[in-house]
Amino acid sequence: MKRLIVLVALALAGCGEKVDMSPAPTDAASKQQAADVALRYVRALVAKDWATACATRTSGEQKRLADAGDGSCAKAFEQLFKERPTTDRYVGARTGEVRIKGPFAGIDLIARDESGPRITLGAVRENGEWRLKNLNKFQTP
Repeated sequence: MKRLIVLVALALAGCGEKVDMSPAPTDAASKQQAADVALRYVRALVAKDWATACATRTSGEQKRLADAGDGSCAKAFEQLFKERPTTDRYVGARTGEVRIKGPFAGIDLIARDESGPRITLGAVRENGEWRLKNLNKFQTP
């Protein structure tokens, strides 16, 4: 299990993945789309719907996860969360602030019964749609 976690962490590091570096729209509709993909991801984790969780990630991350998960992105998620029931804290999660700066979005997720963000998910535009991507602290708005 520790080996898988290390492999997934390395896979999601995004070694050289190319993203659309043009500035993303910052209007309310674009922010809502980014928030929607973050909620789809969290709800998929809670439901253990690994295929949907994968579909919210960039194509590069899906490929790296598949490589780490014996050929399947969904299998990588399943293995990663098999012994980690941490997704329960996200039942009823909602989005907070969505920040867009250049090509990157930062989406705050607020867990049930909490007033402030628990985590911030990063996203980029891929083929005109927001997709989640692990961003470093300098990229995440």
